Amino acid sequence: MKTASVLTVYQEDPLNAGTSLAYLTQIFLTPSDWFFIRGHGTIPLVGRDTYRLVVKGMVQHPLELSMEELLTQFPQRQLVATLICAGSRRNELVAIHRYPKLTQIWTSHTWCSVPASTNNLPGFPGLTGSPQA
Repeated sequence: MKTASVLTVYQEDPLNAGTSLAYLTQIFLTPSDWFFIRGHGTIPLVGRDTYRLVVKGMVQHPLELSMEELLTQFPQRQLVATLICAGSRRNELVAIHRYPKLTQIWTSHTWCSVPASTNNLPGFPGLTGSPQA
C-alpha cells in the first residue's frame, strides 16, 4: 500500500517527529514513512563499505562486523511488533508530579503523546553466537 507521509516534525535538532493518533488508528501496520522518530543527538552518517560494529569491553566474545556481514551472515526473520518511545506522555507525568530538576528539561521539548508505531520488522533472532559460516 502506497501512502503519503503524514509525519509531523516537532523538533528539527535533535529530530523528533510523529504521526497523529487520528492516522495511526486507521491502520494496523504503520507505513515506514509514518514511523515516529525520537532523537537525542545527531544522526550519524555511515558509509556502507566502511562501517564497523564493534562489541567489546565486558563481553565474553568481542566482535567486529562489517555492514555486509550484519546483512548477510545472520538468519533473518520478520516480526510484527509495536515500538513505543520510553519517554511517552512525559508532559502528563509532569502535570501530576513536579520533578524540579527534570521538569525544565522535559517541558522544554515538544513531545506528542503518541510516539508509537507497529510494523512487520526485520530482525535477527538469537543474535548471541557467531555469524553463520
